[in-house]
Amino acid sequence: MDNLFASPDLFRALQEAGHGATGTARPNCGITKERKLVKGKDKAGVSGFKYNKVKSIPTIDGLVAQIAWEDNSLGLFLSTVYSGADDQRTL
Repeated sequence: MDNLFASPDLFRALQEAGHGATGTARPNCGITKERKLVKGKDKAGVSGFKYNKVKSIPTIDGLVAQIAWEDNSLGLFLSTVYSGADDQRTL
C-alpha cells in the first residue's frame, strides 16, 4: 500500500475484515513514537541501525507489525501478514 494512505488504524481495519496488507509508512501515520524518533535520527545520520537490519514492534493488540529497515536510509513499513519473526516463512 502507498504510504500516503497507510496507517496502523487502516491496517487493523483491513486485518479485522480478513484482508492482509503490507506497505510503506510515513513517520506521521500513527506509528509508534520509537519508530518516529529513529526515523528522525536517521535523517541526522545517528539512527544506530546497521545496514540491512530489520526491527519490528507489534501494535498493542498485536494485529499490525510496525517495521523499520535500514538500507541506504531507514524505511518504515506496516504489515498485517509479517509478524517480525526472523524465522517466519510463507509459501
